[in-house]
Amino acid sequence: MRLEEIGDSNIVLKIHEEKHEIVLFFALFEIKIPSQLCGKYSFAVNQSLSREEIMNLLNNIQLFIIKEKIKSKIIKKLYTEHEVTEVIKNMGFAGDFADCVVKQLRNEGLLDDPNYVKLVLETLNNELYGKYYIINYFKIKGISDELISKINFNDECELEKAKKYFESIQNLFVSSNFAKQKKKIYDDMVKRGFTVDIILKVLNGLKIDQSIENERLKKDYEKAYARLSKTYSGYKLDTKIVNYLINIGYDYDKILKLFSKEDE
Repeated sequence: MRLEEIGDSNIVLKIHEEKHEIVLFFALFEIKIPSQLCGKYSFAVNQSLSREEIMNLLNNIQLFIIKEKIKSKIIKKLYTEHEVTEVIKNMGFAGDFADCVVKQLRNEGLLDDPNYVKLVLETLNNELYGKYYIINYFKIKGISDELISKINFNDECELEKAKKYFESIQNLFVSSNFAKQKKKIYDDMVKRGFTVDIILKVLNGLKIDQSIENERLKKDYEKAYARLSKTYSGYKLDTKIVNYLINIGYDYDKILKLFSKEDE
């Protein structure tokens, strides 16, 4: 049906009832009305419908069809109002139309941003995500600043989450020296969304095993010596090795102590 086929006065020539819809036949076009909408209208053969009435009918049919498509998505996963709005816009509809669909879904209880925040917040906390990650996640999902500001990030709870997350990742970096371990854990926890204060409190509890650290230092020294001795020697070689070991996080005094042992 083309819009130019709709006149100022349009006579219903025939009405055909099917299983899931009613079809109205006009001289130049036909309109299929989903059965769920039929209770809102009353049509009869020879009834005249104005162009405005036809356009309103078409708009309501389109609104119903899009709403049903969105409902099928909402059943499978949680959506925010913003996400639904973007889905409808991506279908090619205007913002006003999207807002109308969202409003109806909200009134039917199918869209509920406060409840979305409540349910997703519980999941993110259980998965040990930190404050900054959670805030950013909800912003990306289009949750309002007002709703986000109502989230209570308790310092004790954040610290408890951070400790649990630390316990789950600390063994991932045991092959690195102590300084590298701390750096990698710090970076990982930043990505997880924890605040600097919380991360430092967790890292302050990280204890060094000096015997393991000394063994790592010796191995890194040997690797550096094997590589750099091909190019340098004497004082220049020692300087290059010391700078390298400092750069990867070893303590200067421990490095000097190792050098003194190597010179014996």
